[in-house]
Amino acid sequence: MSLSFFLDAGLSSALPSDASKDFVKQAIEEKFNVELNVQYMAGGQDHVNKINTLIAANDAPDMWKDTSADGGLKLATQNVLADLTPFVTEASMPNYFKYWITPQELKYFQGIHPFMRAAVPYEKRAYRAYYIREDWLKNLGLEVPDTYEEYLQVLRAFRNNDPDGNGKKDTYGFTTTGDSGKQLGLDWPEYMKNGLVFASRVEDNKFVDTQTDLRMEGVINDIVKVNEEDLVDPDWFLNKIGQQTEKAAQGKAGVVLGTTMTFALDSNPTSLQSMTKQLFPEANWIAFNPLGDKPLQTMLSPGNPFVFSKKTAENNPEKIKRTVQILDWLASPEGFLLTHYGVEGKHYTREGNTITLKPEAYQADIVDQGNFLDVWDFFTPNNPTVFGFEVIDPTMSDRDRQILASIAQIPTLPGYGMTLTAPEGFDLASFRNKQKEWQVKLVFEDKSGSKWPEYREKLMTEYKGQLLFDTYESQLKQVGVIK
Repeated sequence: MSLSFFLDAGLSSALPSDASKDFVKQAIEEKFNVELNVQYMAGGQDHVNKINTLIAANDAPDMWKDTSADGGLKLATQNVLADLTPFVTEASMPNYFKYWITPQELKYFQGIHPFMRAAVPYEKRAYRAYYIREDWLKNLGLEVPDTYEEYLQVLRAFRNNDPDGNGKKDTYGFTTTGDSGKQLGLDWPEYMKNGLVFASRVEDNKFVDTQTDLRMEGVINDIVKVNEEDLVDPDWFLNKIGQQTEKAAQGKAGVVLGTTMTFALDSNPTSLQSMTKQLFPEANWIAFNPLGDKPLQTMLSPGNPFVFSKKTAENNPEKIKRTVQILDWLASPEGFLLTHYGVEGKHYTREGNTITLKPEAYQADIVDQGNFLDVWDFFTPNNPTVFGFEVIDPTMSDRDRQILASIAQIPTLPGYGMTLTAPEGFDLASFRNKQKEWQVKLVFEDKSGSKWPEYREKLMTEYKGQLLFDTYESQLKQVGVIK
């Protein structure tokens, strides 16, 4: 049986040019008696465009991972996706439901729409944390800040008291990105200081949109204050996404936000820590929460779905059934280990539930062959704890383990776990662009958030924001998130 998959993968990842080295493809083809035709590219708009081109040419893959901004909702209305009801069940995918996605989570993800999109297993652990130069703190005799006021005092010291000891006033407290001059962004601690937690959430049985809440007035006022006091990288607004991390690595700022597990780990050669130490060997970034014990974000929700071709389901449903078996195997302990760590005995050893990695073998057989497991791990996040595995990575330092322990202590708020859909015909891009435009104006021209309630009222009426959020609440009520 021939099956066609279209997956997402990192920009620098590729399946081996020598197919004999792809032990995952070989294992799947032998185990399930199939021949796989796998296409892949980085997720995003190019990925979406390619899928749409294949669909338009009546050549849709049997299964693909949808990476569109709406999570496949538009395709669901275009009569090209299969009804998943007879295929994705607790009986047909026992590992998927046992370890990764509960029926309730799948119901929330599906929302009020027909069952054409199933959630890809996702990372439920949150890694949103702020990072601070501990060596700068020690140079100035300061402690890690535990409140917003202490955080401000540290920013002032980083700006004014020469934390790197070079005799120049060339360092700043905080750096972030305005996405090349488009928006405030959501990295600022001032959001949490004013009770707005990344991202949107349900609060007091009401939907709260962080970016347009009335409390944005206080957020803007506080951002204006730290900018006027010259505590923030002056180029923050024009920084491209990712450039704030480069600025921090270059020693230009002492606080920056990270959102991934390996953001500042020694064991990641491209991490903030690794990049910084190339210039400043004594540098040490540590994770912290400038708001003490306040949450920095809501719990993560499912993101991308996996979908099946309606044409395949109608003409050859056995292909869909076989694909479901493969996906469920990928969600099993056996499939997880093979697609994340390689072959037992060769790339890792196992004693009970303890997995000890062999970095040199992994580098030679996997990374040097295109880092191809980055293609095959598309279906499960790197979270071995769901199976009770303890992974020992010899490349991970004590410092790395301490950072991960610190991040784990940062609380999160419950999320709502579903894809919300704007009303038909609603121009969400124009709504958000106008919101961003007015917020930028308040920060840079008005230098005050006092007019935010006035601008917000226009967003709610002239730009139909109230209709948008009423629609969201209606959807949340239909699945029981809002009572």
